[in-house]
Order: sequence, then C-alpha cells, then structure tokens
Amino acid sequence: MAPCNPLSAHVPSIVRMLADTRDHSTIRMHTSAPDRLLVRARTPSAVFAPILCLIALALGTLALPHAALAMPAFPGLQTASQPDGSEVSYYIHGDESFAYFTDENGNLLQRDPQTGALCYVVDNGDGTLSLGEQAGDATAQANSTLPSANNARQSEHVSAADGLFSAEARETYAALAGKTAASRMTHDFPLLSRNAAGTLSFGQNTVALPDSIPLLTIVVGFSDMPYRDNYDWSSQIFTGEYSTAAFWSDASNGSFTFEPAPESSAYGISENTNQCDAENDGVVHVTLDEDHGNWGGDQSDPMLLDFVNMLQRAFSAAEGLVDFASFDSNNDGILTTDELAVNFVIAGYESSYSGEDYHSFWAHAWNIQDIGEWFVADGMKASNYIAMGEVQGFATDPTKPEAQNSASTVTHELGHYLGLPDLYNTTGEEGA
Repeated sequence: MAPCNPLSAHVPSIVRMLADTRDHSTIRMHTSAPDRLLVRARTPSAVFAPILCLIALALGTLALPHAALAMPAFPGLQTASQPDGSEVSYYIHGDESFAYFTDENGNLLQRDPQTGALCYVVDNGDGTLSLGEQAGDATAQANSTLPSANNARQSEHVSAADGLFSAEARETYAALAGKTAASRMTHDFPLLSRNAAGTLSFGQNTVALPDSIPLLTIVVGFSDMPYRDNYDWSSQIFTGEYSTAAFWSDASNGSFTFEPAPESSAYGISENTNQCDAENDGVVHVTLDEDHGNWGGDQSDPMLLDFVNMLQRAFSAAEGLVDFASFDSNNDGILTTDELAVNFVIAGYESSYSGEDYHSFWAHAWNIQDIGEWFVADGMKASNYIAMGEVQGFATDPTKPEAQNSASTVTHELGHYLGLPDLYNTTGEEGA
C-alpha cells in the first residue's frame, strides 16, 4: 500500500514564481517539476496584501456575465512524446476558453485529431490554415504560420499571435483539432458586494459574509481511469501547513476560510480505495460506472453537456455520504455559494498543465444554471462549482514525473467563489 501524499512533504525551497513580481506574484506559484504547489515563500504582508487588494477590487465591480473562470495554461516549456517515439518541446498559451501551442522557436502547433501528433500549422495564403508536418521536423518549419518568429523569444511570438487570432482565426485553428472555439460557458461575478448601507454581502442573498464556508470535495473515478489511492486531498485543502484553507485564513487575517464539509466517506466504505480518506475530512470519493470523457479544454456544445451531465451524476453519487439538506440554512431547497462550496476533482490529468485531451480535464469555475441545469441530491439543488483534473502529468506518457494537482489550483478557483475575477494574461507572463 503506497503511503499518503501529504502536502507537508513538499519542500518550499524549490519554489519558482510564475507571475508578475511587481503586483501579485505570490498569488499563483508553482514548484519545480514534479511538485507544483502553492507555498508561502515570502513574508505574509508581501503575499497577502495583493489578495486583499483584489478582493477590494472585486467589491467595486458589477455582476456581469463572463466566460467560465479557468486556470491559465502552465507557462513552462513542456516535452511530450510524438506517436513515432520522438519528443517535441512546446508551450501552451491561453486558458480553457481558448488555448494554443507553439514550439520553442515560436512556430504555431496544433494536435492532429487522427494521430495525436503535434504538427506545424501552415498558412495556406488564402485565409485558411492546415496541418503540416509533425513538429520536430526541421525542414517543415519554413512553411509554418510564423516563420519570421523562428528565432524570436516566446513573448515576441505571442504578440504576433494575438494579432493573428481574430474570432474567425480561432475557429479555424480549433477546427484543425476537430474542436470549436465557441463556448456557452458564462459566469456571473462577483459574489461579494456592498449594499447601499455599506454592509458586506455574499452572493445575491443579503446576508453577511460568513466566517467560513463548508467546502465539499468530490473525487470522481471512472471505469477506465480510477482515482489515485494515495492522494491526500484533506491535507492539500484543509490541514496542511500550506493548504488552501491556511492560505485564505492568512489572507483574511483570520477572518475567513473554507472548512471541511461534514461527510461519511472513508477508506474501505462503499468501495472507497483511497487510504487517505477519513470521515468528516471534507473529501468524498465516488466511482462512476462509465469511462472518462476525455473532455480536455473542448467547449463544443456536445462536450460541454457531456461533462456537465457527468458532474451531475457524481454529485448525486455522493448522496449517501453527505447530508446535503443540512447545509440549506434558509430551507429553500437551493444550496447557495455561502451555504456550500463544491469542488470536483476529476480522475486523470489536468489539461491546463499538459494541453492534452485524453483522460484530461481543464480546471475552471462555473455555474451550470447558465445553461438551465442543476446538481441534485437529497432533494437539494446546487449550481456553482469548481473542478480540476487530479494529476499534473501526461496521460500519453506515464513515464514522465507526475504530481497531485496543487493547492494553488484549488485556491485560484475558490477565489471566484469570493468574487475574484481572473486577472492574468494568456502569455504566462503575469497574473493571478
């Protein structure tokens, strides 16, 4: 039996910050591979002042519809195996709404939906794009979309790509991989606001911001992709020194955090195979009798509805392990964001890390009422959630280092529960 993987085992000294150091560099941090975790490597004032400023910024904004709030793509250089066994290095840019690949020299890449290979994108000169040779073939680079960027720095390429990607061009690029760049995923924020009297309110209800919000994490396994048996999500989110709960408590000077939602899920109960799971640790493990949907970052309508339906089944599967009605403080049958926060951890890989679709899922926050859907269990309804892939690694190359998805991912997405918008650009150079 493999030991649990507590957050405290990771070493903060290998921290590498990936955001702008002038403003909010400490909000999103990763360690060097394979461990990418949120850690407090700087003094509390340096780390948490930007968070409080962002909360204040969110309080002053109006609730407007926005795209689903998602993690930005991991900005580091990645290496993946091609179908022929060769390796290619690449960058991912963007987020769940739209993401694209470039090689080390700034050439645009796209994944061939038939072979899975990363290929050069060719500008046909008539406003259309096509897939060229497999990436890594030096003779094919001259025909790539941006040959002038072959020796340019990554940031210079990104500026050129920003000008290239009109809505029409994004659709054309996505279509090369058999996807669509269109999305019906929208999200209304902020959830925090002040009324005319200056009282702080949460969500659309005129109630005071609570000292804590119960957080339920539902880890979802599949027939062809079981969840990991040694990942300790309770430590990652609630009890570890550098956990999500510790972060929000410190960021608010002890006035707010997320707490474990009571539940009865535990190792050995209802075929639960995760030896780290214990009763009332805020974590539930369920397994659906279906295969992983390979959702990745695909937001086509069929794929969107497919993963929403999967999340609905996972929520319902937790019914016997969670007393959902106990969270309904006003007895209206609806679990609002101040009554219960819901986090889905999807067995498989985090697409924002690898850019892959196979057995992958891109972390985001959303409200499924935007498409008229509900999560239902115990006669209770809920609609807001956050979700993420379980593993930072490569589904197509399990020999590469892997790590449990980080506390920073959970913290980032839960920020949207508190009204914080995404504040990053899609070049990977700065953001929160």
